Amino acid sequence: MAGIISPSMPVWVVENADRGNRAYCNLNEGLGKVLRFGANSPDVIERLRWLGAEFFTTMQVAVRGLADASLKPLMAQALHMGDELHNRNAAASGLLFKRFALALLASRLDSATIQRALAFVAGNDHFFLNISMAACKAMSDAAHDVPRQQHGTVMAPQRRQLGHPP
Repeated sequence: MAGIISPSMPVWVVENADRGNRAYCNLNEGLGKVLRFGANSPDVIERLRWLGAEFFTTMQVAVRGLADASLKPLMAQALHMGDELHNRNAAASGLLFKRFALALLASRLDSATIQRALAFVAGNDHFFLNISMAACKAMSDAAHDVPRQQHGTVMAPQRRQLGHPP
C-alpha cells in the first residue's frame, strides 16, 4: 500500500474542537483497482478525477449539512457494533452513510449527483477507514506534550519521499 496524495487531491480535515488541532487524510478510493495498491489504469485515473471533482463537492455539501459532525460518538457506536476501525469499518461507514444521506436529501443538489455519491459510499465498507485514522491522530495529538504523560502519542507509518534514502 502507498498513500499517495498530490496537491490536486482533496483531503478530509478532522478537527479536535476541544484542543484546536487538526489531522488530514485522503479520500478512500474504494476497493479493487485503486492507486493505493499501485493501479494506474485509465479507470483508476477517471475515478480519482471524479472523487476530486463531483464527489468532493458533494461531500462538502454533506459535511456542512450534518446535524452532528462529531466523530467520537460515531466511532464508539461502531466499536460496539463490531468494528475495530481499521480492517472492519462496515458499521462506521454505514453510520456515516446515514448522516450523509440525511444531509444530502436536505440539500439542493440534484438527485443523480446525490445517488452517485451515496452509491459510492454504500459500496465501500472501508469508506470510514481514512477518516478513522485522521480522527485517531487528532485525538492522540491532543495528548502530546502533556506533562508527565505515560502513554504514546504518535502514530507513524513508514514514509518515504522521492529522492531521499529510506
